[in-house]
Amino acid sequence: MIKNRIAKLDAIGFKWEVNPVRPWKESFELVKEFYAQHQRWPVHTPRNEEESKLAKWCSLMRSCRNKPKSTMKLTPTQIRKLTQIGFEWEPKRTYTSHSKEQLDKWWMERFNEFNEFITKKKRYPNTKTKCKNAKEATLYTWWMRMAYLRRAGKLQEDRIQLLDSIGFRWGKSK
Repeated sequence: MIKNRIAKLDAIGFKWEVNPVRPWKESFELVKEFYAQHQRWPVHTPRNEEESKLAKWCSLMRSCRNKPKSTMKLTPTQIRKLTQIGFEWEPKRTYTSHSKEQLDKWWMERFNEFNEFITKKKRYPNTKTKCKNAKEATLYTWWMRMAYLRRAGKLQEDRIQLLDSIGFRWGKSK
């Protein structure tokens, strides 16, 4: 009976691995190619899922080398290979090659989308697990990120004032 079910799932292309993990060498080659093509390291971006995966891998490599209590360890050969391609072990303050003007523009766009959402829907975005809409999930993530940045003392005062002006809730509580 179980073999029959497995065969049916295989027939429809069921993916047995939840998040297949690329081998280190494959990720290294992809990051190396990305850098050669773009002359910058990958960044986390909602506009390009593959670039975000590579950026996450880069963050993991930094963490493995820079944090002594990291559960994953890099071999000396892996460290040497990354160093040889000019890998940035200490990330810059901003992880992007975008200008401050472009980042400010994107922040204002997201702020306006968030404000429009709460004005029209008369509610805040649902958690990622509850919403069926990718845009709403993005707004939820942005909302939580702004609250975190304020708590961490990393959100600019003018942005705090702008968010306060729309009655921004600095967390999930009602």
